[in-house]
Amino acid sequence: MMGWWETFFPTPTCCLCGSPYRAPGWAPIWKRICSPCIERLFPIRGEVCPRCGRPQSIRGHCSDCQRMVQTFLEANRSSLSYRSYTRESIHLFKFRGKVSLATPFAEMMTLTLVQAKWHIDRITYVPLHATRLTERGFNQAELLARLVARRLRIPLVHCLERRVVTPFQSHQGRRARQQTLIDAFVLKSGLERDVADKCWLLVDDVYTTGATLQECASLLKKAGATKVYSLTLAR
Repeated sequence: MMGWWETFFPTPTCCLCGSPYRAPGWAPIWKRICSPCIERLFPIRGEVCPRCGRPQSIRGHCSDCQRMVQTFLEANRSSLSYRSYTRESIHLFKFRGKVSLATPFAEMMTLTLVQAKWHIDRITYVPLHATRLTERGFNQAELLARLVARRLRIPLVHCLERRVVTPFQSHQGRRARQQTLIDAFVLKSGLERDVADKCWLLVDDVYTTGATLQECASLLKKAGATKVYSLTLAR
């Protein structure tokens, strides 16, 4: 039989594996992921490429960014390395509807953003096409962006629309991704003046080649955004 203290103060359980562990009830929600799971998620620490946020052992731009001819993003930062356990956890959130993971994931991203020390005026996110939104029931990028914006008290603006159903980016190479994303997004009508002269943050769940974020950033820059940064959960 449970004691009264267990009724009112149940033992916290890990948001990912469900294992009970000791943590104060007032701890930030991301700290309610147990230590073994945090390590299995491979948080990005140490040196990263200043442009794309890729973890690396040396300073300076990574080889991909050195070859990049044009970029609309000032920089990207990601919280986790997209390895097996991280991939499984994101799939659990994204494709199997475990939206409760949005809160700890967004807390991790908020910490990453604070550490980046960027000045951000507005936050937006990579949109889903209406067909995909109906199938999934939610946009994972929007959920994460909404929680980050609320945590930092920065206005969230739905200013981009996806007008083409593109193949899943993880199934394509870099060049194919760039081709399928041409004209896939559009800035919502009448928002040009709201975009201009502001520093924007684009939020998505995963950074792969950066093609999706570059395409969205190009629309914001063409509308007069002074700078566009991006923040993703993993890369």
